[in-house]
Amino acid sequence: MNIIDKKAVSLWQNANKSLKNYQLYIDRKQERYLLTLIDLLYISNFKGGNASIHEEKGIVNARLSEYTTVLKKIAVMFDGAKLQDLDSVRTKHLIDLCSEFISLTNKLDTCIHGFKASYASGLLHAIFPTLIPILDRRVMLGIGLATSLNSAGQIRDIGNYLESLVIKIQSEMRLTGKSLREIDQLYFSRPLN
Repeated sequence: MNIIDKKAVSLWQNANKSLKNYQLYIDRKQERYLLTLIDLLYISNFKGGNASIHEEKGIVNARLSEYTTVLKKIAVMFDGAKLQDLDSVRTKHLIDLCSEFISLTNKLDTCIHGFKASYASGLLHAIFPTLIPILDRRVMLGIGLATSLNSAGQIRDIGNYLESLVIKIQSEMRLTGKSLREIDQLYFSRPLN
């Protein structure tokens, strides 16, 4: 029996609308993988929380060029692929590229105030929705990968859980036949206590 948190279900459904809005924007872009401040604003809207992008537009766009480079690498190797169809070698390569993307949020010359690991994974998921899961506190707790929170109620160094999350979600997709979004909703909707 799956117990769900009705408030969490509502939160997920509302966030999903914001994700779909961002994906519509991505579909209209002339250069799908070229990131700008607008992409970060869409992701900030989708992920919610207290994070806001606090950088000048020129700085953001310049720093995003490194992120764009990694997105293009992922697209060349995996665009159109589904996580459940990847073998272990390709899964490891995907994890490495996603880790490279997420690590940019911590490097001095590519960090953007208000854009960290969870938001970066949300952006990756929006662009590659059948391939890359979102590092989300509720999902991580629901799936049992993270059990303790810091004093602010967040998972410390959430980016370190990327590999575990990808492998766990991939396994769930294969086992259940559910999509990545369906599994995300399932674990996001579980009560936190």
